[in-house]
Amino acid sequence: MLKLVGITKEYRIDDTDVTIALKDISIEFRQNEFVSILGPSGCGKTTLLNIIGGLDRYNAGDIQIDGISTKEYDDVDWDTYRNQRIGFVFQSYNLIPHMNILKNVALCLTLAGVSKEERNERALEALRKVGLDSQAKKRPNQLSGGQMQRVAIARALVNNPDIILADEPTGALDTESGLQIMELLKEVASDRLVVMVTHNPQLADEYSTRIVYLKDGEIVDDTMPYNSSADEAVLEEIAEEGSVEVADTEAVAENVAEEAVAPEESVVKVDKAPEPKKRRKKSLKERIRKYVAHDKASMKLSTAISLSWNNLISKKGRTFLTSIAGSIGIIGIILVLALSTGAKMFLSGMEEDALSTYPLAIEKSSMDVTSVISSLMSGGEACEEHVDVENNETKEAGSDQFCDECYLDLSKDYDVTIQSIFGSVMENIAKGDIVTDNDLVAFKKYVDEHFDDKLATVKFNYGTIFNAYCEDPASETNYMKVNPYIEAMYIVIDELKDDPQFGEMFGMINFNGMSFDEAMTTFGEMLGNSWAEMSTNQEILSGQYDVKAGRWPQNEREIVIVLNDDGKLMDIQLFMLGLKSPADIMTALGEGKSFSSTGLMFDEDLLGREYKILTNADYLVENVDAEGYLLNAKGNRVKDKDNNEILVADVDAEGFAVDASGNRFFDKNNDPIPMTWDYKISTTNNKEFVDSQSSMSVKVVGVVQPKPDAIATSINGCIGYTKALSDYLMKQASGHPAIVRQNAIRLEKLEDDADANAYEGIIRYSYPEGKIEKKYEIGDDVRMADHEALMRQLGVADPASPMSIHFYCNSFASKEGVEEFIAQYNKEVVAHNEALQAKLDNKEITLEEYDAQLKTEIQYTDTLSSVMGFVNTMTNVITGVLIAFAAISLVVSTIMIAIIIYTSVLERRKEIGVLRSIGARKKDVARVFLAESAILGGYSGIIGVVVSWLLSLGISAVLEHVFGFVGLMKVEWWHAVMMLGISILLSMLAGFIPSRIAAKKDPAIALRSE
Repeated sequence: MLKLVGITKEYRIDDTDVTIALKDISIEFRQNEFVSILGPSGCGKTTLLNIIGGLDRYNAGDIQIDGISTKEYDDVDWDTYRNQRIGFVFQSYNLIPHMNILKNVALCLTLAGVSKEERNERALEALRKVGLDSQAKKRPNQLSGGQMQRVAIARALVNNPDIILADEPTGALDTESGLQIMELLKEVASDRLVVMVTHNPQLADEYSTRIVYLKDGEIVDDTMPYNSSADEAVLEEIAEEGSVEVADTEAVAENVAEEAVAPEESVVKVDKAPEPKKRRKKSLKERIRKYVAHDKASMKLSTAISLSWNNLISKKGRTFLTSIAGSIGIIGIILVLALSTGAKMFLSGMEEDALSTYPLAIEKSSMDVTSVISSLMSGGEACEEHVDVENNETKEAGSDQFCDECYLDLSKDYDVTIQSIFGSVMENIAKGDIVTDNDLVAFKKYVDEHFDDKLATVKFNYGTIFNAYCEDPASETNYMKVNPYIEAMYIVIDELKDDPQFGEMFGMINFNGMSFDEAMTTFGEMLGNSWAEMSTNQEILSGQYDVKAGRWPQNEREIVIVLNDDGKLMDIQLFMLGLKSPADIMTALGEGKSFSSTGLMFDEDLLGREYKILTNADYLVENVDAEGYLLNAKGNRVKDKDNNEILVADVDAEGFAVDASGNRFFDKNNDPIPMTWDYKISTTNNKEFVDSQSSMSVKVVGVVQPKPDAIATSINGCIGYTKALSDYLMKQASGHPAIVRQNAIRLEKLEDDADANAYEGIIRYSYPEGKIEKKYEIGDDVRMADHEALMRQLGVADPASPMSIHFYCNSFASKEGVEEFIAQYNKEVVAHNEALQAKLDNKEITLEEYDAQLKTEIQYTDTLSSVMGFVNTMTNVITGVLIAFAAISLVVSTIMIAIIIYTSVLERRKEIGVLRSIGARKKDVARVFLAESAILGGYSGIIGVVVSWLLSLGISAVLEHVFGFVGLMKVEWWHAVMMLGISILLSMLAGFIPSRIAAKKDPAIALRSE
């Protein structure tokens, strides 16, 4: 069954220091016998036992198992051999302290792949044989020495091995316990091979059937040598004579062996053994099949986890402190992620609430800011032909050629840096790559026909303004202008200039290079208009505002007053509403007092308060003298074809002067004489004038206040009015006789000359354009290109041609819907242009027709997303930096866990030896320590997640109480899962090297460690 042939074992420290533990050992063992190996200390007894058990490797010779050489055994073969054929009984018991004795005994069955029920049953049976089944749940430290050795014997027997190897099994026991163990081993030897190493010759003589003496690594005596080849020859001879039954061959073999060798022989003589069967080299397929074979020894992951879990539980204090230390980095990162998530949710909520304030805007002219930045960054490199890198100047200057590649005017000698800033940008603007014109007429038509009003509120802005007046609290003869607010500021400025207390100061004050007038104008522009058009989506309004008094407007003649978040109005807002006059402002400035609005929002004077509304066209008054005679551009009376002065009674629908009978006047060419108009802006505060010219009046029907939880609101003024009012005023202005006649003159001019650049104006008016005031006199030519802008100044616009289109969304989903709508329009434009290009290529249309029918894609501005994108980018950057700092502690904890696992490897060296002795593979040992590191990481992760969650609740409560931010820290489920996974992964990485060290430990050396 087991044969050692010429076994030699050397321990080599270096090339010159070599210790020979075994010298050419040849010995064969019977299938069942009790062999004791005796000899002085250091003679190689334990080394021989370890080599027989596969714990140590021989340097020369061979071990034959059932006639098969082990020379080509690999680790899997030796592990399986130890697990299935060998049972070890050690002097120091070598029980795993953190497992009860039942699990200690059943461990090798676990490696053999036996089911849980069966291995528990077999382990209990093994304990019953050694009389310890009643102690199955106890830990090893709760047993006596003799009991622990019996547990070790039960562990050796449980897998029913062919060979029991006992190394000084009674060395640590008292006499009585030692005798009990020897009786057990003698009983075991009745049906299997037992090889025992001992120093006690009395026990060997009393209990052994065979004694082998070792000295200096050599066998010097064997009381009952065995040669299987000689036995086989004798058996064959006897069998041929027919004197022995086949069933008695084993008994005969024993008798023959006893007769064949004299007991008093002191030297073992073993005949030369026949050549053993050589193991054929396995193919790759066979190797793979072996590694997946069911009969090989292997440790399940659950077993590795159980071993590690029990070990960690046995060291609760260290495990807890290690987990706490490892969780610090986890806590830091989760808190940062929680803050980042909460901040993003807060910003996302703010962004969604602000969608109704910051719309998707499509302007008539749109600038691609990204292209500008790109041009500034990439357009600064001149081509190689025109740049002198060494001198940082352009080359070949002096020609008149313009380079399209680098945008250089080669007639000038540019510095490359200056060229990089301006050259490409100006060229791209000239090419139309940066500033594009949106065809809002075509797009508005598309919106009217296809847009789903449920997605968003669409506001068409026409660039027109209107004027609002109310009674001046300080005057009974004048009105106070409250819209546009910038003009109301001019009144205050004028009065302050005339005041002796402030007048001298104005000439001295300079605000960042601006005069006081310019500063006040800029301030007014920053404040914006006091009146703002409301969304047509009542759901948005109701979601953002509470109605404090009255109701929401229902038509063009109704408005609402909008309070601040605190339910009050600031001083400047009282002025915007006409609740305080310019005189009150003067008084407040002079006395340093403030007028408060407390209580005013519930005053009955607010509900029902009226405002007079004028369009700019309403400021146009007939150009006649005090007696009613029509005047020309020079202020002289106009005469008709009969040379009579024209006494105007009225103006007809087409803008011509008529007499009291409604008849027109005609000039010398027999053409009707048009009325001319003056723009009387200087008299507009006059109450009589405003009442006579006013198109309509509006009334306050409600007072609203932003809801406490509203992050953004959609009414950007103190007064909210309806879209119906804007439409009504544009219609009113377009019907003014002056507008009608001016448009008619323009059309007549175009009919006569389609390429006409100007037409004759009939209105004397002026309006500001930037910092320049444009003035037109009666009879002056008006440029065709300025016509649309002039009409907008007078409050007139073509409903089909807006200046801009704004989409006010109330959710991200609706915003995505609007963006898809615009994208769909652009797809149709591209398809149209491609079809148009195909027609041009096929000469189906002319180039002029192509240019006339070509459509442009819509470019829109999403200011909110740009701002929020920047904010989110900054949030991500800050989050990344904070996580990087927190990750430092993760690195430290990873190193710490590596040290802890390595310490555990040193502490559990005997356990490593025990595991290897019962057949555990190297990878099984590594798995045990990887499992331990993973459990530590799991502990750390769980502690980190729980503590982070509790801290986030506390911090959120503090932030809500102090700053009013709700839910600013939020631990998401994926934070917990991710960081738990990272903690386990890092811990396993930390345990990788220590686990490899554990796997590579020599099991024989590990068993001898203390």
